[in-house]
Amino acid sequence: MDGGSYSLLPGGNISPSRFVKTGTTQGTAVQCSAVTDHIYGISQPGTRNYPPTGLDDGYAGILGDGAINIFGPGDDSCLLAIGGTVAYGDYLTTDSNARGVTSTTNKDNIGAVAMQAGVSGDIIKVKPIRLINNV
Repeated sequence: MDGGSYSLLPGGNISPSRFVKTGTTQGTAVQCSAVTDHIYGISQPGTRNYPPTGLDDGYAGILGDGAINIFGPGDDSCLLAIGGTVAYGDYLTTDSNARGVTSTTNKDNIGAVAMQAGVSGDIIKVKPIRLINNV
């Protein structure tokens, strides 16, 4: 599966607009936690529960809950939470909290290209891509 959006079951708690990788069980995704993770896509921007209901826990998906949308290569753009200063056009990899950070080496796994600049804590527009161990 190399193009467009997918629906996958959460293999754990996944926050909105975060890098995800495939889970250990087929058909699942888990939040990335290391720059060495093979980034599969980016989780949906919304939470699983409607915020005004008072039931919103801040997650896009949790283990045992329904499928979530994952944006991947082939999608024009989506939103990604970032964990550092990012410039337009930067190749982005994951930090330990699945946020996008600028790649610093050609050995990083890349999950997106920044379509706008931002600083840590921002949610920016990105173009999902998949480059594993980019050489």
